Amino acid sequence: MDFCICRKMVKVFFNYFAEKLQQVQKDMWAALLKKGEIWQDYKQFCFSLRDYFQLSPYIHDPYDPEHDLLFHIRLILFDRNLLQLGCVEVMEETNKKYHWDKNIVKFKPTQLGLYVFHKALFENYL
Repeated sequence: MDFCICRKMVKVFFNYFAEKLQQVQKDMWAALLKKGEIWQDYKQFCFSLRDYFQLSPYIHDPYDPEHDLLFHIRLILFDRNLLQLGCVEVMEETNKKYHWDKNIVKFKPTQLGLYVFHKALFENYL
């Protein structure tokens, strides 16, 4: 497959994945608010999102779908939103397969995050 076509397909799947997460954001905020400031396993959280919100059709890498899922959720949800706004704290480790990258191992909402999730759910803040 041509490299340009492949990059465009990745971008399309990435955009669909981002749109799907946007559609279910209130359910995610409710789940995070319910857990409070308890450390959560990142992989388990991602797999739960995949299964509960049926995200599998938006994962485009047939060779490493787990990495694709974890990477997209990290980039779209964590790096571009929750971490930038200080809504979560994370524990990371060096990726065993991609040594230049780090994986989130665990995360927990911060006090600010719980406040933002509450405002988003009950006061239409976001």
